[in-house]
Amino acid sequence: MAIHRGRAQAGLVAALLVAACSEQPATQYQEPAIGRYEYDLLAARVETLEKAQPVPKDMDLKLGDDGFTIVPSDYGALTVQLISVQPEGSGSRATLKFGNPLNTSITDARLFAGWGKVSPKGEAQKVDGYKHFTIPGDIPAGSWINKTIVIDGVKPSDLGYIRALSVSGGTIGLTVR
Repeated sequence: MAIHRGRAQAGLVAALLVAACSEQPATQYQEPAIGRYEYDLLAARVETLEKAQPVPKDMDLKLGDDGFTIVPSDYGALTVQLISVQPEGSGSRATLKFGNPLNTSITDARLFAGWGKVSPKGEAQKVDGYKHFTIPGDIPAGSWINKTIVIDGVKPSDLGYIRALSVSGGTIGLTVR
C-alpha cells in the first residue's frame, strides 16, 4: 500500500508541475487597457507637468560659477561646487568640493549625478547621462574637502555641467566623548 501511495503522490506532484509550467507567469507584462487616444492624452499631460516642474538651475554645477549647490543626502544637506575638469583616459576627471555642515563625518558615500553640454549662452542642455559615483574616503564633519569623480566617455569639452542630485549610502562617524 505504501508503494502505491508514493506513486500517487509522485504522480500528483508531476501533474502540478506540468500544470504550473504551462501557465503564463504572474509577472508577465500586460498591455494597459486603454486606447491610443487615452495613452496620447496621458503622455501629453505628463509632458506638461514635467515642463511646469523644471529642475532648479542652481542644481547645475558649471566651471567658473560662484558658490555651490545644496545637495540632499541620507544624513542632511551637503554642499557641492565644481572646481575643475581634466582629461582622464577617454573621459573626464571632475574635482568637486564637498562641504559638510553636519556634525558627523561621512565615509564612502555615493553621489548620484547627471551631466550634459551647455548652450552658447551657458544654459544646461538635456542630460546626457546619469550615474552613481563612489566618493571614497571621508567627507569630514564641519569642513570642505575636494573629491574627484571620473565620467568615462565624456571629453572635458563635452562636459558643460554636472547636476548633483543626491548623496547616499556610506557610513557616519561620530566623536565619542
